Order: sequence, then C-alpha cells, then structure tokens
Amino acid sequence: MRSRLASPLSMLVVVAMVGFISCTKEENSLSPKTSDSLPKPTKASLLRSYLAKDSDTGSVKQWHGQTLAKITDALGTPDTSQLLSPNKVDLLEYQIELYNWIDKENKELIIKETSWTTPRDGSQRGLTLYVWFQKKNEKWISIHSLIHDERVEF
Repeated sequence: MRSRLASPLSMLVVVAMVGFISCTKEENSLSPKTSDSLPKPTKASLLRSYLAKDSDTGSVKQWHGQTLAKITDALGTPDTSQLLSPNKVDLLEYQIELYNWIDKENKELIIKETSWTTPRDGSQRGLTLYVWFQKKNEKWISIHSLIHDERVEF
C-alpha cells in the first residue's frame, strides 16, 4: 500500500502560500492610516495658522468665495452672527474694508457677518476671525475676511 504523502514540490507551494498570506496581513496592519483617521484640527489651531507670526491683522483669502456651510464645517458654529445693511448704516472701523467688496448703490444689500474667537492660551494670543457673506443663488458666499489678535483696537 502506497502512502499518500505530499510531494516535496507541493509542500513547498503550501509553505510559500502561507508565508505570502501572513506577509500580506502584516503589510495591511502596518499601512498608513487614511486621512479619515487623522484628528480634525481645533478652531484655535486653524485660526493661529491663518495669521502670520509677525502680524496683528490679516485676511484669510482661502475662504473668499466659499460657502458659509463649508467654512462652518471647518471652524464649527460661529461665535457671533449678525446681518448688516452697509448701505443704510455706517460701518465700524474693522468693517470698513467691506466698501471695497460691495455694490454701494444697492440699498437693499444684506451682509452676514460671522466671527470665530479663540481665547489666549498660555503664550498664544487670542484671535478673532470675521468672515462676511453675501447671499448669491440662495447660498451665503464669503466676500471678505479679517483676522486680528486681541491686542488690536478698532
């Protein structure tokens, strides 16, 4: 009676397959995490990244032309929000640049002003970001922004 032992070649194939499968599993467990697993930046870290280190004020041009929903998704709910009629009332000093971005003849123009603030954190200064929006095609679209640190007085 002949024994049914595997041939040396078939044993080699089985060992190679087992080794390949175990290496593939290890590779998958060591593969880099996707961007979905990265922590979302905090509002404070985002605001600090927008203002140059040696500057007290600035504009966040990357948000210009973006929807309120997209900006809110990145920064969270605004700390303040109000509607302005810049052609009916005088703007405050920090809002004055809006005259460069709006139709001064449109007396019905409504602007939405939103702000996000982060308090002083140790040696990190407190910051405020204002973003102004105009309604276009039923969406609030940003037209201008201003970021400043807590030392700036208007």
